[in-house]
Amino acid sequence: MENPYSMAKLSLEAKDNLRPKRDCGFYVKYFFLFLSLIQFLIILGLVLFMVYGNAQVGTEQHVQELKANLQQCTVSVKARNQDIAGLKRQLNASQTHANQLQLQLTRTNASYRQCNDDKLKFLEQQRRDSTQIKMCQEERYNCNLLNITCGATTATLQEQIKASELRSELEQKKLTFLLEGSKEKSEKAKQEKEVCETAKKKVETQVQTYGHLEAQVLEEMASVRQKLKATVEQSAIHTSMSCNHYDINSMRQACLGLSGTLQSQFEEGARRLDQRVGEVSQRIAKAESEKALCLRNVEDGREQLGLQREQCEREKEKVREGQEAEVRKKEAEMKGLLSEKLMLQLQLEQSKQACLNTRMHTLSPSNRLPMVPGTSIGSNPLGNFPASFPSTRNLGVSGSAALHPHAFGNPSLPGRTGTLTQPSVGAQGNPSYPERFKLPEIKKSPVETAKLQNQPPSPPVGQPSG
Repeated sequence: MENPYSMAKLSLEAKDNLRPKRDCGFYVKYFFLFLSLIQFLIILGLVLFMVYGNAQVGTEQHVQELKANLQQCTVSVKARNQDIAGLKRQLNASQTHANQLQLQLTRTNASYRQCNDDKLKFLEQQRRDSTQIKMCQEERYNCNLLNITCGATTATLQEQIKASELRSELEQKKLTFLLEGSKEKSEKAKQEKEVCETAKKKVETQVQTYGHLEAQVLEEMASVRQKLKATVEQSAIHTSMSCNHYDINSMRQACLGLSGTLQSQFEEGARRLDQRVGEVSQRIAKAESEKALCLRNVEDGREQLGLQREQCEREKEKVREGQEAEVRKKEAEMKGLLSEKLMLQLQLEQSKQACLNTRMHTLSPSNRLPMVPGTSIGSNPLGNFPASFPSTRNLGVSGSAALHPHAFGNPSLPGRTGTLTQPSVGAQGNPSYPERFKLPEIKKSPVETAKLQNQPPSPPVGQPSG
């Protein structure tokens, strides 16, 4: 037992007494732990002995099973390889077939696109041909209209040229009149300038003479004044003083004032002379300014005359160039129309020749129609054609003119057509062109008019004469 009267301890020994004591359960727990571990080791040894006690027999069985599995796997792999090879062949065949189909599809698409492009090109070409035909017809109509109105335009242009020439002549006359007037004014100004220069020279000579005279007079006056002063002083000294002092002073002042009056008179004369010289110089400056103004007016008149001449020349050149351009344009249009006419005549002759050749090949002597009485084999080899029909040897411009006298020549009443219709072989007379505008008749030579009037009408081609 603890002593209640024991002394209190304040060190680590007091804490040792406060710790709990180890009881029996603590040791029992560790005992069962070691016991379970021993049991586990015993069971593990038994299991290992049971598993690995007969190792050779187990490995042989396992090897046999693995061999059997390997054989099955090889058989299945061979079967699968055969299946894969067949599938590859099928895939290659289907791929080649698909490639062929794709190639065929691309070809068909390309041909379809080409057909569409050709169709669009043909439609565009057809539209262009129609527009070109319309333009040709418009140009033909315009050419005929220009042929009619060319005389009027040339007459108006000639009238304009004449009017411009008259205007230029009138302006030239006016400018020459102004030039003559300015020349007269300049001559008058020159004469006035010469008069003023002579007057100026006279005034300058007078000024010089007056200056010399003034200097001489001043010198003489100075000498006279000195002499007078000396004589007065000598006379005042040597002579008796019979007069008063007042008279002497008055005489002295009069003599002294004489020089002042003379100087003032000379200054007044010089001032008047300067004033006159200034007036003369002003008149000379005014005459020079008038002369410069006249010369400027003359130069302006000459410049205006030159500009008007250049303008008239430019207008003449423009009118001449316009006439030449119109003439060239008309010549080009006429050449184009003539070439078009020749081409159309050639096409007509070719179509006629082809039609006649086809008829000659198709018609044989067995199925030939009976000849009309009054016709001979020499005059008409084709029995079903009329005798007045032109033979194949005379197929040319004359034959086409005989069939269609006004088909492609200069018609008497030209019309503007919407579409160019090719005249057929069986057509009779002129082709049916709708006449939109009526123009005056173009003049033809009397030989052509006589030929056209005396020409008999051509019968239809595709019908028998009977």
